[in-house]
Parts: sequence; C-alpha cells; structure tokens
Amino acid sequence: MRYVFFIVSAILLYSCGSQKDVVRIEGESDSIDTVEYILIVDELGFESWMATNSKRIWYYSNEYYTSWNKIYVIEFNHRVLTGADYPFVETIYYDNSIDYGVELNYRLYWYFMFVQEKYNVSLLASGF
Repeated sequence: MRYVFFIVSAILLYSCGSQKDVVRIEGESDSIDTVEYILIVDELGFESWMATNSKRIWYYSNEYYTSWNKIYVIEFNHRVLTGADYPFVETIYYDNSIDYGVELNYRLYWYFMFVQEKYNVSLLASGF
C-alpha cells in the first residue's frame, strides 16, 4: 500500500512540476483511412463556461468556425511567442490543411471566446 502511495505521489509531483499544454489537439486513428481529432482544454472554468455561454454546435457552420480559428490561432500564438502581456506559455498547433471536423472547431472557437472574456483581451489583431 505504501508503494502505491509513493508512486501516485511521484506522478502528482511530476505533473505539477512539468509544464502542460492548456490546449492541445490529438488525433486518433480508428482505421487506415480516418483520423478522429479531439480538442483537450485543460483550463479551469472552461467546461462550465462553455455549457452556459456557447451556442448550439450548428449555430455556425464548420467553415465559419475554421476561418475564425485560423485567425485566432495566429494571434494567440503570436502573443505567446512574443511574450506579450498574456497568461499563456504554450502555443496551439493548428494545421490549416487538416479538416478537424465541426466538433473540434466548435470547441476551439468557443475556447477563444472564453479566453477573451476571462482575461479581458481581444484576440483580433489590428487590421481584422
């Protein structure tokens, strides 16, 4: 029993000390031809905020979510990389050539809405 406690404690200490991505996209292949992508958001308050603030998934089209996500990812990553007054340290990898599907694009879009509200910032770069 003591060994289990020490192992769990070591894992918890390692995970607390290591830096984690707040947002990451993972792909899982369920067959040779298809890959299913999921968006993992590890930010306190996002899931409850999304449940009360987002619109239904088909309120906007996948193309709408995708086009805005491209803009938001560029600005988000720019702020992370330049060290702008911004609370995040990890960039979001979003490949414009991949069709992630409406579920992932929907969640990512609403994550950016959450960030803007929670941190009182605008992710729209000048000129947009």
